[in-house]
Amino acid sequence: MVLICRRLLTCLPSCQRTYRSVRYNSDGEKAVPTIKDNIYTIPNALSLSRILISPVTAYTVITGQHTLAIALFGAAGITDFLDGQIARRYPSQRSLLGSIIDPIGDKTL
Repeated sequence: MVLICRRLLTCLPSCQRTYRSVRYNSDGEKAVPTIKDNIYTIPNALSLSRILISPVTAYTVITGQHTLAIALFGAAGITDFLDGQIARRYPSQRSLLGSIIDPIGDKTL
C-alpha cells in the first residue's frame, strides 16, 4: 500500500503555488498579484471524505449501529493520519484549501 502511494505521488506534477508577475491596472496602479493553488490533491480528497463520513457516523450512533459507527470512526482516523503524512512528506501535495478543510474535517468528526 505504501509503495503504491509513493509511486502515485512521485508521478504527480509539481503543484506548488505559483505567483504571477505584478501587473498594472488601467489607472497605472499596481494590481494585486494573484495566487494559483492546486486544490486537486490527495490530502484534500481525504479531508473531504472525512467531512462527508461524519454525518453518516452520527446517524449510525443514533440508530444504535455501534459496530458500523466504530468502523467509520476508525476509517476517518486513518484518513486523518494519511492526509497529514502525505501533506508533510510531499510538498507538492500542500495547498491553502487543505489547510482550511483539514481542521474543519477534524471538528465535524
